Amino acid sequence: MSSIIVVGHKNPDNDAISAAVGYAYLKNELARRAGEEAVFEPVRLGPLPPETEWIMGERGIEQPRLIESVPEGAKVILVDHNEMLQSVDGLNTDDLVEVVDHHRLGGLTTAQPIRVNVKPVGSTAAIVAREFEIEGVELPESIAALLLGAMLTDTVIMKSPTCTPVDVDQVNFLADKLGIDAVEYGMDIFRTRGGEDKMPIA
Repeated sequence: MSSIIVVGHKNPDNDAISAAVGYAYLKNELARRAGEEAVFEPVRLGPLPPETEWIMGERGIEQPRLIESVPEGAKVILVDHNEMLQSVDGLNTDDLVEVVDHHRLGGLTTAQPIRVNVKPVGSTAAIVAREFEIEGVELPESIAALLLGAMLTDTVIMKSPTCTPVDVDQVNFLADKLGIDAVEYGMDIFRTRGGEDKMPIA
């Protein structure tokens, strides 16, 4: 059985962790549907941000395993980054199978073609959420809440200049699915960081 880790960048933010968890879940569902023997594991390269820890606690989501380098024999999917300097230690591009990101391309080269999903949107979580729709995989409410939280933090509750109509559509779609007000949820998330200076301007 092949082992594939799904990992965000070093010093991870909410989007890096949430996208890894959400995308690993999706890939496992797709592997099951195809009858493939593969396990996709979300991992992290640093401590959980307070907002991520709060959402995971509220939704009963298991925290990704902390790693320092690529486990022996593992293949790798990068989320929320594509530059080697930001990535997991010990990464050999021969072991890289996929990239899902919303940042500029940073000169990554590979020996073989890989799947690359890079879009100019406000968060990697929005790309991951859209992939559930495209693939026709049911998005559990716990993962929906996690991805929604990442979209709201990365776009500063849809106020960031990087926020696009795609992000707004995904935020509204997931908020409707969860039966919550996106802006109120975003404010609750920002409060977990502590301090009025960490709050977005209304």
